[in-house]
Amino acid sequence: MTLLRKAAGPRIDESAPWSGDPFEREPEGEMLARLIASSTDAPLVISLQSPWGSGKTVFLRRLALHMKIAKGIPTIRIDAWKTDDCADPLVAIIAELSLHLEDFKKHNESLAEKIDGCISRLAKFGSKIMLPAASIVADLHTPGSGDVLRSAGAFAERLLDMQKDRSSAEKDFRDVLVEARCLVTRQGRDRLPAPILLIIDELDRCRPDHAIRMLERIKHYFDVPGISFLIATDQGNLPAAVRSVYGAHVDGELYLRKFFDYEFHLRQPKPEIYSTHLVATCITPEEEHVLPSEIHLPNGRDFEHAVLSIQSDEKGKRVLKGEYMDAFPQFSKSFSLTLRDQEQAITMITAFIHTRESVMEAVPLVDCFLACLRFGHPASFKALVDGSRKILLLDAKDDVSQATNQRLRLLPHWDALQLLARNAVIPDMSSVDDEIYPPTLSEQILESYRGPSRSREKRLPLLLLAARLHGRQFDLYRYSTSFLRLGAN
Repeated sequence: MTLLRKAAGPRIDESAPWSGDPFEREPEGEMLARLIASSTDAPLVISLQSPWGSGKTVFLRRLALHMKIAKGIPTIRIDAWKTDDCADPLVAIIAELSLHLEDFKKHNESLAEKIDGCISRLAKFGSKIMLPAASIVADLHTPGSGDVLRSAGAFAERLLDMQKDRSSAEKDFRDVLVEARCLVTRQGRDRLPAPILLIIDELDRCRPDHAIRMLERIKHYFDVPGISFLIATDQGNLPAAVRSVYGAHVDGELYLRKFFDYEFHLRQPKPEIYSTHLVATCITPEEEHVLPSEIHLPNGRDFEHAVLSIQSDEKGKRVLKGEYMDAFPQFSKSFSLTLRDQEQAITMITAFIHTRESVMEAVPLVDCFLACLRFGHPASFKALVDGSRKILLLDAKDDVSQATNQRLRLLPHWDALQLLARNAVIPDMSSVDDEIYPPTLSEQILESYRGPSRSREKRLPLLLLAARLHGRQFDLYRYSTSFLRLGAN
């Protein structure tokens, strides 16, 4: 069994694609599905707008199944990032369309001959479209290529012939696309076209030249009624890609408008919903994730009950998960982590939990802070990796850091974290009376917990932290080094 619980994509029920969706995006999926289903008399290219790391890919996976089940619309998903090593993005589109036709053939053997012919012509005419002029230029300089191309006139004639072939191939290519659409939708050419949908995902992660060329290929060669594209984009990355390819003087936003017929802005999910979901699924044991009821008993023995509950139940695993469930959503929200950042942060935590000699050595409140610090303030993380005994964020003066600090101070966990930071300074023991021992860190935290001015919400993290550190020495920065290096002090 793999102990490292790396955050993976959700298991989507193919018969109920929106089941278990923590973001409840089914209404948005249905809106898009109705729009695409109604677009039959003209091609449609939709830009799905949402920031990087906001859950577009999972939404598109669910939508693809919804289109098939609820609307009966064939849907083809293309991961642009996995294919950006292709010399031409058209290769990836044709390949995925051909694979879809091959799969369709398995369930429609009577159409096998027509499908095979369609696939063959897609490849034939697609290759003619993609034939680069550079290949002709290369002929001029290749030994043994003959004398026929050595004059400027012959070269120009060859270019004209090639352009004629490409123009003819473009028309034939669109005609084959119509044939492919008719086959997979079972709607003949004499009837109103039934739509098919091609989803392009991860385009904003591709090389700028590949991303822009993908859009240009779609615009130039897929202008066919009934063929719709839904392209996941980021409001910042694609305009930047345009400027990278065509120069800073080009308005990237304006340039991109010519490719899209409509923009659909995906509603931003509440980050705390996803962070809670991540802890529930990635921190073991899966079936237990609540804080122990014992610590809520108003009998004056809260601390003793907390210590016993941490020490007893499966070496603290039950309380461990409950503490992560309590702290991780709050820290990730305060650091404004994207969904993808949250996934990577939870992977750091699970890696640490399972590489420690004992799960009892983990301090969930600190783990959650450090993992979120890694993606919320990388400079602080780097300083800790380099051995700094200081969290740079706490003294940072820039506006973003100040805003983050302000959000952190509102957390019920902040007082506990501050106590740890203050006690990380090595005390001068030379003047301490041998018979008078200073209070332990656990005792100091417990004293703060009992302070009359604290709300119950702010008292709970202090109680749990005091119980965690009962009977042990603790240095925040040494522990940070241990966390960042998976237990290697």
